[in-house]
Order: sequence, then C-alpha cells, then structure tokens
Amino acid sequence: GDVDKLLDSYDVERHEAITKGVEVLTDRLSRFGLFTSQNTRSVLLGIIGKLIRFPIFQRRALMTMTMLGTRYRHSPLFFGRSSLIGYRSPEVGALAEYRPSLFLYQPSEDVSAAANALDIPDLQVAETNNWAAWKCSQPFAALVRPDGIVGYFQRDPTPDDLRQNVRAALGFSKPVSR
Repeated sequence: GDVDKLLDSYDVERHEAITKGVEVLTDRLSRFGLFTSQNTRSVLLGIIGKLIRFPIFQRRALMTMTMLGTRYRHSPLFFGRSSLIGYRSPEVGALAEYRPSLFLYQPSEDVSAAANALDIPDLQVAETNNWAAWKCSQPFAALVRPDGIVGYFQRDPTPDDLRQNVRAALGFSKPVSR
C-alpha cells in the first residue's frame, strides 16, 4: 500500500495503545510499589506467584507484556464492522507472512473474481473455513495487514465494496461507504 499512510496509521494506533495501556499499567505498578505497606505487597506478590503457575495466567501475562493481545481501536485505515478489527488476526498463517492477506469465507463468484483481480503487490487471497475464529458464519471478506492486524472486515461484501475498502485499508485510496 501507500507506505507513508500505513506507517502514519501504525503510529496513531500504537500511540493510543501505549497511552491507554502501558502508561496506565506503569502508573498502577508504581503506586502499588510506593503506596502499599510491606505486608500488603508480600501478600499480593505471594498470590500472584501462585496464580502464575497456571497456564491461563501465564498466557495472559505473556500476551499483556508482549502487547500481542492489544487492540488498536482507532486508525485512519480501519474499515468495516467487526469486533476483530484492530486485533491480531485469528488466521495463524497470516502472522507468519509479512504481507497483506485477504481471507474470504463462502464468497460469491463475482466477489472471488474481484478479490483475485485486485492489483495490490504481494496481496495473498485465500478462502478460509475458519468462520468460528472470525465470529461470523455468513459470507465475509477480511483483510489482514502486513503487521498481522485485521484492518478490514465486511459481511456479504459486494465486488465494488471489496475493491475499494481493501485498497483503502492498505492506504491506496478512500473507502466506499455502504
């Protein structure tokens, strides 16, 4: 896509994640260390030490510390309506590739043809059967950006919507509203 637009959108997204996530956590940890009694700190750290032995808490701590579970809520390049927009892709294969990937679930022939005719360098177009991970059982199109974040999602896309919004989510043009 337009590299400058993509990089600008990444900056907007990460800025919010840092100010609303990392700074808040840092402030809370500082207050915990500075303003609680030694006994309270000892008890809470003991509880945390016991909880961290459970895989569910290990996973949550790892996701939080590495920011892999971060949702980027605002971006000039997010289009569509889905709770997955701004989150890391549920398609694990897309995370291994560092290129845009367009996933289609039960596309019509004209939507599939439009997707395969998009003139976007390095765009991978793939059909998915993983509708449950995408939380949608009706036909859809979902774009995973090169950074692994879902940037566009649309149920029952038309070929024109798909062409315009995929290009817009990669910084090529303005979106079409439906």
